Amino acid sequence: MPRPDSFCFFSGFAERVIELIEATEDLTLKIITLRCVNQGKYALIAGDYIQLDGVLFQVKHSTQATAKKVAIFTAMTTFELADETSIKTASPGKKLALGILADHDFEHLNLWTLQPSAKQVVTYQKHSVLAGHTHTLKLDFTAPLSLSGLIQENRHLGLSGSSLTAREVSYSETQVFFSIYCGRETREKSEFNSRLAPGTEINLTEAGPELKIG
Repeated sequence: MPRPDSFCFFSGFAERVIELIEATEDLTLKIITLRCVNQGKYALIAGDYIQLDGVLFQVKHSTQATAKKVAIFTAMTTFELADETSIKTASPGKKLALGILADHDFEHLNLWTLQPSAKQVVTYQKHSVLAGHTHTLKLDFTAPLSLSGLIQENRHLGLSGSSLTAREVSYSETQVFFSIYCGRETREKSEFNSRLAPGTEINLTEAGPELKIG
């Protein structure tokens, strides 16, 4: 069942199921092309709009997985969309999170959606176990003060294509400090777990509307 008013918004349930094979740049057309392996269950077809780590791409060519072959696809974005995101420095072997359009997500009834493409990066600092919990992790980030309008207490954010909630937000003269809380599903399906390296830059996407069915 299509979601009302969902055109161009992404579901926010991104999974880290894409592996980058190679990235090329066309300096004349100002286009970045990624060739990737799709290790997920969502089959991509030419023409699809997707997010890779929160950045908008269009699929140009895709093969389907068989018993003997993995699914491979190529997707393109512009220099303008990739600028100031981690896509600019992605190297072969990097795992990317696949985000799909909200009206293609039939597994989740309610979604905090994401806008089409990432704006800038935030920087991961450290993790700890959330006070009073046994398994929930608290991951701490910093961001430029220019993002203070987007990063506010209890506001949904897109981090590498996953919709998460900003917690414990504070500000200095030059930076925004915030945390996210990560349960089991987030830890297992995204990069937001104890293995994330301090200093990693994470693409930030502005939240879209909340969409519900029923």
